[in-house]
Amino acid sequence: MLKLKNLYDMPLEEDGQRILIERLWPREADLYTMKIRRWLKDLAPSYALLEWSREHPNLGLKFRENYLKELEAADKKVQLCDLADEALKGVVTLLYAEEEVEKTPAKVIYDWLTQKMGIERG
Repeated sequence: MLKLKNLYDMPLEEDGQRILIERLWPREADLYTMKIRRWLKDLAPSYALLEWSREHPNLGLKFRENYLKELEAADKKVQLCDLADEALKGVVTLLYAEEEVEKTPAKVIYDWLTQKMGIERG
């Protein structure tokens, strides 16, 4: 099962493996108190795409489209398949640090895994 949660929300036992999907380590994020199991910064958008999204904050759909293109790379596909395997075996919670979930890499990956790979939503 796959879940999606803000990094700053209280960690719960039901979260299972808590995996952070961000290129940069979030401000004031503590690995232990937030119970972050893994940080997949290489699965997050490239620095170039993040910079582009800061320059074009109103083009969320274009960001999503460009990020999905980045996820087509072979190394990222391997990581996505590994995440899918983990979610099939137990609960995985993808963590994001932004206020608006729709504009986060974790949401793009969550949607991709649940729609393309058929992973159960939590």
